[in-house]
Amino acid sequence: MKPIKQLSLFAGLCVGISASAGSLELVRDSKPNATIVIGEKPALSARLAALELQYHIQELTGAVLPIKDDVAAVTGNRMLVGESKGTRDLGIRSADFAATEYMIKFLPDTLVLIGLDWVKGMADPARDPQGFDGRRTVDYNKAVGRNAREKLNVVIPSCREEQGTCYAVYDFLERYVGVRWYGPTRLNIVFPKKNGSLVVKGEGLRRFPSIKHRQLATRPWPVENRILWNEGNDDEYAIFQKRVRDGGLRWMANHSALDGDWLKDKKTGDALGYSDRRLVDKLVEAARNFFDGKGLPEFAKKPNCSALAMGDYFAIVPNDSNLVRVTAEDRKLYDMGSRDERGKGCFGTAKDSYYFFQLLNQVAKELKKTHPDKKIATLAYAGYSYMPKGLELESNITVSPCLLACGYEKGPLANDRQFYGEWVDWSRKVGASLFCWGYFHAPFERGMLGGFNVFPLFVGDRISQDVRQYVKDKIEGVYLCGAPLQPDYQVYMRTAWDAGVNADCNLILDEFFSGYFGAAGQPMRQFYDRIMEINREEGVIGTSLEISWSVLGTDKRMQELGSCMAKALDLAATREEKARVELWKAAFWKRMVEGKEMHRKWLEKESARRKGVDEWEKAVNAREEIVIHDKVEHEGLAKDFIPYVRVMAHSAECSPYSLVDGRCMVESKAGLLGTRDAGLDMAKCSGCWHGFGADGVWVKFDLMQPYLLDEIRIWNHPGDRGMKNVRVEYSATGRRGDWVLLEALALKKANSASPSNIVMAGGKRMRFVRIVSEREDGGEISQASEANGKKRVVGLAQIRFYGSKAGE
Repeated sequence: MKPIKQLSLFAGLCVGISASAGSLELVRDSKPNATIVIGEKPALSARLAALELQYHIQELTGAVLPIKDDVAAVTGNRMLVGESKGTRDLGIRSADFAATEYMIKFLPDTLVLIGLDWVKGMADPARDPQGFDGRRTVDYNKAVGRNAREKLNVVIPSCREEQGTCYAVYDFLERYVGVRWYGPTRLNIVFPKKNGSLVVKGEGLRRFPSIKHRQLATRPWPVENRILWNEGNDDEYAIFQKRVRDGGLRWMANHSALDGDWLKDKKTGDALGYSDRRLVDKLVEAARNFFDGKGLPEFAKKPNCSALAMGDYFAIVPNDSNLVRVTAEDRKLYDMGSRDERGKGCFGTAKDSYYFFQLLNQVAKELKKTHPDKKIATLAYAGYSYMPKGLELESNITVSPCLLACGYEKGPLANDRQFYGEWVDWSRKVGASLFCWGYFHAPFERGMLGGFNVFPLFVGDRISQDVRQYVKDKIEGVYLCGAPLQPDYQVYMRTAWDAGVNADCNLILDEFFSGYFGAAGQPMRQFYDRIMEINREEGVIGTSLEISWSVLGTDKRMQELGSCMAKALDLAATREEKARVELWKAAFWKRMVEGKEMHRKWLEKESARRKGVDEWEKAVNAREEIVIHDKVEHEGLAKDFIPYVRVMAHSAECSPYSLVDGRCMVESKAGLLGTRDAGLDMAKCSGCWHGFGADGVWVKFDLMQPYLLDEIRIWNHPGDRGMKNVRVEYSATGRRGDWVLLEALALKKANSASPSNIVMAGGKRMRFVRIVSEREDGGEISQASEANGKKRVVGLAQIRFYGSKAGE
């Protein structure tokens, strides 16, 4: 790895020299030499921008530049912040700029910092039906870490309103003064070396951000960022959100309109599928009402039926990936695209694309007749990630491909690039606008939900490559689901803001590690680079305890990374450098050591559990001939019913063969075993199989030979021990590593004789099937014995398999 350069990164900054032609002296010998000028009634953006300019210059030089309005004449050097009499005299008005556009202009004795700001009379995002992240009042003194006795209450703009003057000031502080915001607290801010004088100069600029909408999560998640950001308070986070320029164009698309009451006819109460013209009419009416200023229906504001409508965009997205099919016509339309195998085996596929986008297309076509400048916003997600074949999409549809932004797994990355490329080609062809979702929730969300510490993930090089590609492809905006970690966050924000030559990933990272850690920068960069290399080498991310600490965080690698951290702690020279290294130690190294210990204890427990399972399987095998044929008496077998099944279980307080012996079932025809419309006899279910454990109870079925399986009928446990969320998996061999997910589903409660769930297997070839309950999911707590301890008890009542023999 190349050594970190001590870069001269603060373009346009002159400290401790006299002002020259084309430059502006702001501070001389720690005394103000310029005035910040705002309008008599400044926009919210201009008011905040002036305070921020004053604060950062004071922190750098010790001088407090006065802020004055333009009622009285101001002499000497001026910094015109937002529209005022001074800018109007120069022929510069805020309204002359487009949304997200701003200007930094150097003139003799004057610096102009201005853009389009929201003022009364403009569309107000804070009053939109769903204007997220609205304005809020913060104590500015608290937000910048001052221990002031008096509050300084300031109303800050929402993320989706015009705030071009804030953009101008923050870009000025970053580009011409050299300030860097690596988090919300004072410890996270890096200034150039303090000096009693400050002179700025430059060519100036007028521009738009490279990506016009940037929603980069600024809340303290994952826990690593909360630690790295020094446990900032709410007001600090609110100001940090402004500094990183979170927001932009008034846009949003999320799982929204296709849920709840949207899918019911308001007159008849009928369920509406995606082929139903009544649903089209309903959505068109809602979109037109929104764009006409009439708001949204009340039911659309319910938590389970959020409709994300904002600015020029009305979002129509299924609730997660649950596409509703009601009628035969729905199923016919769905079948037209369901055989499309693009993306097969990956998260993003094409199987739902035609069915979903044919609905969207009808709505967009009708909306265009009355509102040609408005757009229907949606996602390209899960089963509708790919463009639909055989359907010419309307140009007023705005699509946001959902892409895995974290990690280096080749298969998912290649698939993402495939469907993303299709959407880019389409947008160029018809002139449609595109946005993007980027997933940064892994591996940290898995660790949080699973209660284990993950091996960290850094992906600065990928972020740089991806965001530059988005700019090249004219992506309008990005929304991050989850947050990259501190240095990667900086790479994303800086590149999305300005993807020019100064947005090179290595330059940004060199700047971060040398400026933030000083004397400790070299080993901290080695720590970062090595973690990034490990993730790239393995092509996986630590989404499980086993992957995190057996595959990624091996003993040898942990020793290597620990050496980097120890060296950094030793080299840190100043109080700030030491504090910042300690934050990284707490956020990463300490949690990594704890994660490694969690894995060691898990291995011990897993070894004991597997030993018990092996003993159980041996016992089952020994009585195979008895239990396989131990069925309720019968004269014949129903068509396609698979009668001979071996059963093994994670644990059991009664025989798992009760799942397949038919003794608690009422057949629809006397003497015929395995009828598809058989029902569960609730009175005979006291002996239903159940197991206990905290790490996911499972039951495994061996069909004795390969079958082309059509369906699996599942009856849940009829008491408090019913499972909730399960994975149904299959395998041809039964060996570890050969299992494939057939379906993940939420099991219904056993409230009737009918099956709780029916899993359609689609004729897939398999011999082994297993059902796995999610960790500590459902069931009841048992404290029956010291041996069992306090465990979750879950179970099932009956399982039936139907299919045809496939041969060996």
